[in-house]
Amino acid sequence: EEKMEEVFAIYNEKEKIIGAATRTEAHRKGLWHMVVHCWLLYRTGNEVWLYFQQRADSKKDFPSLYDIAAAGHVDVSEFPKQAVLRETKEEIGLEMDERRLYHLGTLKEEIRLDGFWDREIVQVYLYESQEEPKFTLGEEVSRMIRIPQKEFEKKELHGEESLTAFLMNKRKIVIPKEEWCKHSGEYKKWVLPWLKKHPPLENLPQNVAVQMDFRDKLT
Repeated sequence: EEKMEEVFAIYNEKEKIIGAATRTEAHRKGLWHMVVHCWLLYRTGNEVWLYFQQRADSKKDFPSLYDIAAAGHVDVSEFPKQAVLRETKEEIGLEMDERRLYHLGTLKEEIRLDGFWDREIVQVYLYESQEEPKFTLGEEVSRMIRIPQKEFEKKELHGEESLTAFLMNKRKIVIPKEEWCKHSGEYKKWVLPWLKKHPPLENLPQNVAVQMDFRDKLT
């Protein structure tokens, strides 16, 4: 049976809703629509691990490239937070605890290729998993990888040509930078400042750690 095409809310330049359109129409006419990006991390000791997906080779846009852990369009009937929870479950099988989900900010991205004009209002989220994440992959994702923060920064902050990542079975792979989806400096602008502001609890003086833990229980 044929899948109904997604319908998105369409926005003007000031991010006010002005109508609705199908995915095809939005990408053909360059209509502003909303998407969510979800960065996923897990800390163990002093190491911060960042998780990424490899897009399935059957994907229409950017097949087989490595990308943020989960991302997708906000449907016409949803709020961005509902969309990020849904997309993360659909794509990588992760049920997120909303208390560990942080909204980092909003930005606009535009990609124009032949016959494809994608203008997106991006809601950027970060999820800090309390345990090592376990994934159940949907059809849009071919595999998950994880990368230590310092290794990822070699590409993201210093422009290195390739970086070393780990598959979930711990096997090491090297990924050249052209195999990554480009996301206009999201890591530097949003994720890195968040990490600096939220150090691991074990690195803090005991009384501060207790206060932070208490603060988490309140939010």
